Amino acid sequence: RQEEDFMHRCVQCVNEMEPRPAFVCVCGDLVNAMPNRTPAEAALQEEQAARYKVIMSGIDPRIPLVCVCGNHDIGDRPDAASIQLYKARFGDDYFSFWVGGCKFLVINSQLYKDATLCAGLAAEQDAWLDEQLEAPDTRQAVHVVVLSHIPPYIYSGSEPSAYFNFTREVRQNLLSRMARGRVKLWLCGHFHANAGGVVSVPVEAEDGSTIDWQIEVVVTGAVGAMIERRDGATLPELVGLEGMEALKLDARSSGMRVLEVAKGSIRHSWHSIEELESTVVASNHVVEAEVVAQPLLEKH
Repeated sequence: RQEEDFMHRCVQCVNEMEPRPAFVCVCGDLVNAMPNRTPAEAALQEEQAARYKVIMSGIDPRIPLVCVCGNHDIGDRPDAASIQLYKARFGDDYFSFWVGGCKFLVINSQLYKDATLCAGLAAEQDAWLDEQLEAPDTRQAVHVVVLSHIPPYIYSGSEPSAYFNFTREVRQNLLSRMARGRVKLWLCGHFHANAGGVVSVPVEAEDGSTIDWQIEVVVTGAVGAMIERRDGATLPELVGLEGMEALKLDARSSGMRVLEVAKGSIRHSWHSIEELESTVVASNHVVEAEVVAQPLLEKH
């Protein structure tokens, strides 16, 4: 219930921001219960999905809500049924949309983590992603941004494969394709803490030369429980489950990330719930976003 209270408080902060945010995105794990373990947990997930909708319906209707599916939404090993259930509740599991000249690509990251039971659906998304990255309008975008639940990496592109990131093979493949598609920013969740970093990917320029294209991966913390990591944990442990020490529910650490988008840059900053509430109350001015157009969703 404390996590639901945090959600209510964040919704209020979003509604009070000026200028009005262009949209709000939840980067996965809209619920906690898994869909495909036991009948009791499936029933609990149904209840949590209903409560999520009630809370998020409090967002100003002029501010669109973008939902990204996570492993808790469709399962660690999703199948066609769990993905269809998600789509029936929340909409497409992958799609693109435009806001103020910026193109956003929402992907179902679980299909890159474990598609054992839905290889055909994974192949369909992969083909769609190539179409989007190679589309002529993508090259005309002011910025190209990817939204997913699982990040390609937590700290660096060379880190070992573990629970919280993609395997190195998948990671390198996706980053190479994203670079060719001129993706500048990849926003993720899953880690329940703030992390990320910039990776340079060699890509062929229009004149045939090779350039280092930089992609920033931003791993964003949670509105709900944050995960504290164990002191002295090694890198393989930190990016895996072994580095976890405790869950922390505190309005001084849980929060949201705010993006400020301009033609030449994308700036972002993390704010705890307490910081958001004090800033909104004090100045009523949190986000200075130059992107204010409503998103146009393009179904895959």
